[in-house]
Amino acid sequence: MDSANISQWVSLPRLPTNCNLLTRHSANAYAQFGAALGIPVTIAVPGNASHERMARMCAHGAELVITDPIEGYDFALRTAATQSLPD
Repeated sequence: MDSANISQWVSLPRLPTNCNLLTRHSANAYAQFGAALGIPVTIAVPGNASHERMARMCAHGAELVITDPIEGYDFALRTAATQSLPD
């Protein structure tokens, strides 16, 4: 998921019904974007992410998939990739 994909969403006659993604720095922004457009967003987050960060994403309506904190960010990335299915 990147800015090119987001601009494609905005130009679609029908927006995607869901979005499964993970991003290290932009998860909150994707949660906000999904909330604004009414698109459900699922974000894989390592269990050792701060409670404040997770609370912010949840406040925007994102569904969080909490992964093993010991496995870290890379495991969360792999989890997001395996759960992400095209529309």
